[in-house]
Amino acid sequence: MLTLGQNEKIISIYRRHWIALFFMISRTVFNIALIFFLKYGLIYVFSSETISEFDSYINLSFYLLLEFALLGLFLNLTDYYLDIWIVTNERMIFIELKGLFRRFVSSVSLKDIQDITSIIKGIIATFLDYGTLKIQSAGTDGEFLFKQISHPNEVKALILKVKSEVE
Repeated sequence: MLTLGQNEKIISIYRRHWIALFFMISRTVFNIALIFFLKYGLIYVFSSETISEFDSYINLSFYLLLEFALLGLFLNLTDYYLDIWIVTNERMIFIELKGLFRRFVSSVSLKDIQDITSIIKGIIATFLDYGTLKIQSAGTDGEFLFKQISHPNEVKALILKVKSEVE
């Protein structure tokens, strides 16, 4: 659970852009379609006698691959939902899930922020206005990254505005 200071207030909460979730889901849908194609494509390539000999192995492989694809979708959705970046009036908090059982929570005081860089690469990122925000701090943690964040230039401006109000 996140603990805020006595006078600390949440200003904004950010997650990845929806296009990141779209790419994750579309990759899983492609994998599932490929699994179905492999299973049912084998019927047309090989004779029914050959298929009937290996039917149990084909079904086992099919269901295992399908389960792994759905597990991958679950992991991607969990990662998308639980990666959060919070801007408060005193600091920035980074909550990232690495795998199912590793969660990193780190923060940087707004006073310690030395540099903020927004990066938008590619035509899709330009049209949909998402990118990466690099935050360089004076502390030992060094660099914090907001990956695939919506409106990185606006987030940068908000952080700089809140930072100037603190100083």
